[in-house]
Amino acid sequence: MKRSIVIFLVIFCFVHSLACVKTNVAIPMEQTEIDIETEENNPPSEIVVESEEELKKLLDQKEQLNAIKVLTIRGVERIPSDAFRDCQELEKLELGDDVLYVDNYAFKGCIKLQEIIWSNNLKEIGYNAFRSVGIQELSFPDTCELTIDDYAFADCEQLERVSLGNGVVRLKTNFTNCAALKEISFSPLMKTIDAEECSFCPSLFELVIPANVQVFDSFVGINSGIRRFIFEGTPDAVCALVCNEYPELQYIVFLGQPPLQDEEIMEDAYPENYGLVNNGSVCIYYLESNREYWAPHGEEEWNGFHIIPINSIEDLPPIW
Repeated sequence: MKRSIVIFLVIFCFVHSLACVKTNVAIPMEQTEIDIETEENNPPSEIVVESEEELKKLLDQKEQLNAIKVLTIRGVERIPSDAFRDCQELEKLELGDDVLYVDNYAFKGCIKLQEIIWSNNLKEIGYNAFRSVGIQELSFPDTCELTIDDYAFADCEQLERVSLGNGVVRLKTNFTNCAALKEISFSPLMKTIDAEECSFCPSLFELVIPANVQVFDSFVGINSGIRRFIFEGTPDAVCALVCNEYPELQYIVFLGQPPLQDEEIMEDAYPENYGLVNNGSVCIYYLESNREYWAPHGEEEWNGFHIIPINSIEDLPPIW
C-alpha cells in the first residue's frame, strides 16, 4: 500500500513539473518572437496623418512608405514635392479639407493608386503630381477653385473617364497620353481650353466644348482618336483647328452662331494661328434655328466647309 502511494506521488510530481515548464517558458517565448517580427518587418499598411509634424515624421521613415496601401492626410495645408513618389503599394488616398496644395511629383508613379477622395478646398495640383498612377475615373468636387498644372495626370494608362466639375477653373496639358481615356467632361464654367489637354489619347472619340469657353485651342486633342467636336456655344476664338491634324475627324458641330474668323481678333489670341482650316472632307453641322447666321441666303458652304442644318443634336449621324 505504501509502495503504491509513493509511486503515485512520484508520477504526479513529474507530470506537474512538465506542465509548469510548458506553461511558463514555451508560450511566452513564442509570443514575444511574433511581436518583434511584426514590429520590425511588417510596418502598418493604413496610415492617418493629422498634422504637419506627423507628415514630416512619416516622410523621414522611408522604409514605411512603400508599405502604405491606404493613406489619409488631414491637418496639413501642403503636400510637398516628391512626398509619396513611387509608393507602388498605395491603393487609396484621402485628402482632408485642410489640404490646399499638392506639389509637383507628390504621387507620381503610384501605379496601384485607384481611389482618390479630394479635399473640398483644394486650390492647386502641381506639375506631374499624379503622373502614371493607376486611377480609372477622376471626379473633382464643385466646391474647390482648382488649377491643375502641366502633366498632372499624364501617362495614366488605365484612366477612362474624367469629370472636371464646376471647381476646375484652369487646365494645362493634363491628360496627355492616357491610352484608355474615353470621356472627358469639362467644367461648364471654364473660359479657356489650352493646347494638348488630352493629346495622344487614341480611345477619345468626342470632345464637347462648354458654352462659356471663349478661347479654344484645338491642339487640345491632337493625335487622339477624335471623330467629332461639339461646341455648345460660340467661342470668341477657335484657334488653329486644322482638320488634317485629326485624321479620324468626321465632322464639327456648332450649337451657337459661327465663330469669329476676323484675322486681327484671332492673332490677338494666338499669333499666326487662327481660324478653322478644312483641308480634308470634314463638314459642319449647325442648328436650323441659327440658319440666319450660317446660311441666310441658303448657302451650303462656310469658310471652306460644307455646312448642314439639323433640328437637334439627336439628328447627328453616328460616329465610327
